[in-house]
Parts: sequence; structure tokens; C-alpha cells
Amino acid sequence: MKLLPPSLRKDIRALHSRKGRDGAGAFLVEGKKCVWELLRSDFHAECVVIESGKEEENHALLFAAQGIDCYNAPPSVIEHISDTSSPQGIIAVAAKPTTVLPHNPPQVSLLLDGINDPGNAGTMLRTAHWFGIRAIIAGEGTVDWFHPKTVRATMGSLFHCDVYHAPLTEYLDSLPESILTLGASVHASVELTSIAPPESFALVIGSESHGMASEVEQRLRLPFVIGGVGDAESLNAAVAAGISMYHLTRSLA
Repeated sequence: MKLLPPSLRKDIRALHSRKGRDGAGAFLVEGKKCVWELLRSDFHAECVVIESGKEEENHALLFAAQGIDCYNAPPSVIEHISDTSSPQGIIAVAAKPTTVLPHNPPQVSLLLDGINDPGNAGTMLRTAHWFGIRAIIAGEGTVDWFHPKTVRATMGSLFHCDVYHAPLTEYLDSLPESILTLGASVHASVELTSIAPPESFALVIGSESHGMASEVEQRLRLPFVIGGVGDAESLNAAVAAGISMYHLTRSLA
């Protein structure tokens, strides 16, 4: 296995920023679980870097990476190119996919409005994957899908879903009547549990601190509230998304 060259270290380090990712058309994937899911997906892995001395424990992964440039690097270099404070000793670089919203909209989708926390966004994508929702659309103010923390939070689900960035007002306006547009809102009076799970829907989740933008909420046919019995100020956005998806996808089973 080749030693990671200094020039490539610099290129990988640059992927920590959105500007670097956009310029290179690539992003970081860290950790054994995420790298494994990358290698078994349709995404293109450009290279894999493993901490020196950990090649044997990653033998199966390296076998799956045959035909891909594989390097090793000492712990100090792994720490330098990693986005985490405690690297797991394995990092991959993947090409960003070219994603364009399909002409025929997905029958079931999750729309994120103003979700700027990468951990929340990644958790919501992972949860959507669990509940069978494969199309996830990030609106304005939502974090980059390929932010290193977002990628890690998806635990590999990113590589098995279709992710997009699009203005949500335009997207909602384009949807046919057959797709129910709904979302969690503190201004709503309809309880989530009173809604019969639809066969086709676009679910909008907004920021937990500001909610969804008014122009987005105005386009919902069915805003709803998630009832509770405590006096906490609000639900975490990822938790609200999980509760909503659990209820709404029951007809998809």
C-alpha cells in the first residue's frame, strides 16, 4: 500500500470546507461503517486512506476497495486530514453526484427548511431511509449534504438515498394535487395523530428555533402540530421529523 503523498493530504484537507468540496466535486467519508456503505453503493470512491498499522483489521474493506487508490498514513497525518477530534483511522474521498430533481416528482419525500445543524440534517436523512423515504430535499438555509458531519450522521444512509438542493417554494408549487404537502408547525391546530397516513406526500420540517419560512408554510395544504403533555419549549427538529415520518409512512408498509 502506498504512503499518502503530501499533495493529496492538502487536497483532502481542503474538503473540510464547502468551497473546497464544490471546487473539487468531492467530499470526505470517515469511519468504517460509512466507508463500507460508500463502497457498496453506486457512488464513486476516489481513494481510501487507512492509518498505518490498521491495514489488517480493515482487510475486508480493502478487499472491497479493489481497483480504488488505497494509501496509508501515520496517525499524525490522519488527524490532520480528518474532520473529527477522534479519527477512526479510515477516510475515503468520494465524488459528489450530479443530482437534478426528476421531472416526475417522488411520491414520498422529506423537505428540510433552514436546518443548519449538520448532525440534525444527517440524522433526519438516516431516519428517512429507515422509514422508506428515499428523496430528501434541502431548501435554502439548510446545510450542505456533503458536510463531513452530515455525512457521518447519516451512518451510510446518504449513499442509498437521493438528495437534492432546491428552493422549496418553487418545488412545492410544482407538485401535483395528488401529493399532499404537509409539515410540522406551531401555528397549526390539526394534530399529527388525527391525519390518515397518505400514500403520497411531501413532508416539510423547519428549524427548531425559527420554524419553517412563512412562504413555505403558506404553501402547505395540511400543517399539523405534534401534541405533547410536557412544558418544554420545543422538540428537536430531528425528533419531530422522526415522529412525523413514523406516523405518515404507516400506509407504505
